[in-house]
Amino acid sequence: MIYTCIIIDDERHFTTLLEEYIAELPELELIKTFHDPTRAIAELTAEHFIADIIFLDIHMPHISGIELAPHLKKKCKFLVFITAHAQYAVNAFDLEADDFLYKPFKIERLQQSIKKITGHTTPAVQENTDNDFFFIKISGTQSKYLKFLYSEVIAFESDKNYIRIYTPNDCYRIYLGINEVEKKLAGRNDFIKVHRSFIISKAYIELVENNMVVMKNSNVQVVIGKQYKASFFAYLESHKF
Repeated sequence: MIYTCIIIDDERHFTTLLEEYIAELPELELIKTFHDPTRAIAELTAEHFIADIIFLDIHMPHISGIELAPHLKKKCKFLVFITAHAQYAVNAFDLEADDFLYKPFKIERLQQSIKKITGHTTPAVQENTDNDFFFIKISGTQSKYLKFLYSEVIAFESDKNYIRIYTPNDCYRIYLGINEVEKKLAGRNDFIKVHRSFIISKAYIELVENNMVVMKNSNVQVVIGKQYKASFFAYLESHKF
């Protein structure tokens, strides 16, 4: 499972380090970093749900993490305070924080925290091979690329000149054709095309009923196209118990 994260901390040198830690942990996905708590509260408090985990610094200018926490606690699953001032720990837990990280901490301490608050073991940090992931360049930018793990992609859906990439926590609309995706996936056996507009991950298939495929961890349901029906059901038969 992937846990989305937001960092609110005015110390840029520390947020850079925490961003690097998060990038190395496959169960974490960083959505945004705020260095100004007033901007964070302006942008986030109107939202119904912000992220799975908020890493919130306590000692910040204008408004402290202690003051900010009540506005954010109900908008995330887990609230983790981070600070270099140990005397704030009591106040942090009075606010029912899920954990308290004392700066500076190593990535192993962050792993322990994620395991503690989610009840799941975070896989050890490891290098991905080139076959585990891919990058997609965001149109209209010169240097912004999104990284995707193949193991996290539920489906690719054609949307005119775009594709939608479904993951357990989000859906991304990218300027790219489905035929280009199909070419890039050539030679892989973890995806299968079931409709002219859909390429799905075999690992996320939850249920096949009549001509409908229901995918796990999403709202994706795909009607099997006529020209793909024979090959898809042949795949199912080859894996029937």
